[in-house]
Amino acid sequence: MKKLTLLLTALAFASQAQAYYQVTTATTTLSGAPYIVTADDTLLWKANGTNGTVSRGLVDYYVKIAAGTTASYRGLFVSGSGGQFNNMVTYLEEGATLALTGASGAIEISMNSASNALLIYKFRTDTSGTVTLSKTTGATISLSYDPAALGADTIDRGVDVGTGITMNAAGGLTISNSTTTIRLPIFNVGGIVNVGSTTTLGKFTVNYTNTTVAGTINAIANSATPSDSGTYLTDHGSLTVSSGGAINAAYMSGSAATLTFNSGSIITTSKTLSALAATVLTVNEGATVNADAIALNASTLNAYGTFSPATSGAVPTVSVTGGSATIASNSTSLASAVIKMETASTSLTFSSSATIGTFTSTSSSAALTIGSGKTLTVGSSTAANIFTNGGIATVNGSLVINTKSLSGHGYSTVMGNMTIDGGTVTENSSGSVYTLAAHTLNTTVTLKNNASIIVSNSSAYLGIGQGTYDVDATSTISSYGIAFYASGGNLKLSAPSNMVKSDTVLFVKDVSGISTITFKDVDAAYSFGNFVLLRTANLTFKLNGAEVHFGNITPLDTRATTSVFTFRDFGAKLVKIAGLTTELISSGTFVFGNSTQVMTFVAYNTAGELLDGTWSVDTDGYLFNSALIPEPATWAAIFGALALGFAVYRRRK
Repeated sequence: MKKLTLLLTALAFASQAQAYYQVTTATTTLSGAPYIVTADDTLLWKANGTNGTVSRGLVDYYVKIAAGTTASYRGLFVSGSGGQFNNMVTYLEEGATLALTGASGAIEISMNSASNALLIYKFRTDTSGTVTLSKTTGATISLSYDPAALGADTIDRGVDVGTGITMNAAGGLTISNSTTTIRLPIFNVGGIVNVGSTTTLGKFTVNYTNTTVAGTINAIANSATPSDSGTYLTDHGSLTVSSGGAINAAYMSGSAATLTFNSGSIITTSKTLSALAATVLTVNEGATVNADAIALNASTLNAYGTFSPATSGAVPTVSVTGGSATIASNSTSLASAVIKMETASTSLTFSSSATIGTFTSTSSSAALTIGSGKTLTVGSSTAANIFTNGGIATVNGSLVINTKSLSGHGYSTVMGNMTIDGGTVTENSSGSVYTLAAHTLNTTVTLKNNASIIVSNSSAYLGIGQGTYDVDATSTISSYGIAFYASGGNLKLSAPSNMVKSDTVLFVKDVSGISTITFKDVDAAYSFGNFVLLRTANLTFKLNGAEVHFGNITPLDTRATTSVFTFRDFGAKLVKIAGLTTELISSGTFVFGNSTQVMTFVAYNTAGELLDGTWSVDTDGYLFNSALIPEPATWAAIFGALALGFAVYRRRK
């Protein structure tokens, strides 16, 4: 009986002398649906011959392809005489194939905007079936529609690949939609869509379409030109991958799109996953992204799922490649990821608290922002040099850097041009490293509005290389020590309260030029701990009338050390250095350790004139230079003598 039905159906269609292979006898139930067979034409869909209406909406009409057979056409096209608003549901019995050749310039699957005809092409099976788009130059599904036509803004149109269906487009596939001002069409994947092959250049492009994937999309990389194949592109539409859904591609990108990967979905890109031109890429908790590289260009990444490298041994990298990008994450999703900013005039804002593995910025105009009330945690104490800012950073919230100890001395963090505005930057490290370093020439770390720097380890130093720390009167530095480790560094203090610890060690090494501490005159004295000096250790103090107390001058070890301390705006009762005596320092040059460890004092008065007198320590422990004529005690004696002389003069009168 089944064979007879097939034969009668084939004869009925064959008797129609039309330019198309027309279908007019589809039914709303699967059981009574006609079978369709091969024809060397485009299939013209008329459903049951009667158009639907806008008020009724879409209704499913069925045709079937017999088990184990192939029905081949140039393409599928909907007629305005019967096909309007009537879905074409092609049911493939087990092992059946629908082959669309795209021959003679035909579009494989399309709407009919000229006749106001739209619908959803649905492919269904209860077992397995195949839809083949065989054009080697790439197949097309055209979902464009007249914006002024019936149903343009109210009725869905598109393609639905059901569970058990495998759609193959070895030469590539473009889902096009040129009408972006109306309701966007849909492309639903419940089965498997394979695009491209290992031998054929096959890109998968989706434009202005809302795509939902509960099955699998394989954009297969061409082994000959892998950089040009296996691309999945959503442009100005949306892509949602739901639980059980998967996408496998060499490259995958969204442009002005919304990409959402939900719990239970798996996305694998062997090359790069890109979010471009205001795309919002959301990876929800329970979703998995396997990608070596993620690129953000003027887009947003909401990262709450699992990120792993696609290549064994690689580290997932998120790069800001242009424009303004935003990342929201949690404490686990990007915990091993490297965040990079290597392109000029880019910006990255962390709009939520997040944990990342490493941060690197190499462009001087790239800008990082950590929002107020948000915490960015970098590293897990398993690696050093995990935060390198070669650009601009603003910390309104908190930045926490967990770095591994270096062997010996060296800097482990580069701050770049950073403004800590009411925020906090903390480095947790172990060992004698120079952390949170103002490392680079002409860069400044600015603390303002109750900002704070915290170096938590009791043997680590705040590092000052060739850059500057500039601290306002409301902000603080809490550190065991401060290390000046290169010429050109600056520390600018506005109040004694800037230093949380009054015994902060000042370590100076390899400074052959000028490194400077600048003070602002206030009522109270600034206090520091010991000096620790190594090799060449020069330091300049711009006093500006401020009083400063230091601990002892000590060498780091027995190695030869030459040091010059230069005091600008020097005056009496301003500088105390513990452990010094007049006998030791009178010439201005003295030994502070072994015979190869030598210190020299140089001072200039407020007029900028060199003070070349004899050095001494007064009775209160302050340094004094005899070129400061007269010293305060001398002034007192002079005024006393004048007063006595004046009294004698008046008595004689």
